[in-house]
Amino acid sequence: MRNTLPLAALSLAAAFAAAMVGCTLFPAKTPPTLATTTSAADHDRILWQLVRKQQWSQIPPLLSTTLVWNVDGKSLRADQVVPYLQSLKLTEAAVTEATVEPNGPDMTVAYTLEETDGTGSKGCVDLRAAMSVWQQVKGGGYVLIAHSEQAKGARCVAF
Repeated sequence: MRNTLPLAALSLAAAFAAAMVGCTLFPAKTPPTLATTTSAADHDRILWQLVRKQQWSQIPPLLSTTLVWNVDGKSLRADQVVPYLQSLKLTEAAVTEATVEPNGPDMTVAYTLEETDGTGSKGCVDLRAAMSVWQQVKGGGYVLIAHSEQAKGARCVAF
């Protein structure tokens, strides 16, 4: 009868080594930041992440001074956007189904905004059709020059 302990130990060592190599070759993906992304869709995601985290002072640098923000038929100037976003009291906000259309160095992003404010029906997410136009500035970043959104309905999950 042969001793299978060395074979089992060797198999275990090989599995451990493979796992370590996998973690080294394929490190965990970190979320994009304004400093690391060149994607206009990521700029939208980051904007809504800032709203969700209530990091109000970090939002104005993303907005053009000539920004027009249209929501449900009402137009807001750039200086009205942060107070409007604060009034939403969002607990969750996610950009989904994003498509990006380039127009020279500028980018138009169409997406669905999924938002929750904590006051709606439990298990429901408000859906909004949204469109943003990001203008490229010197240094490669973007500023938001136009945004429009309107109610699209809700998605509810039964518990």
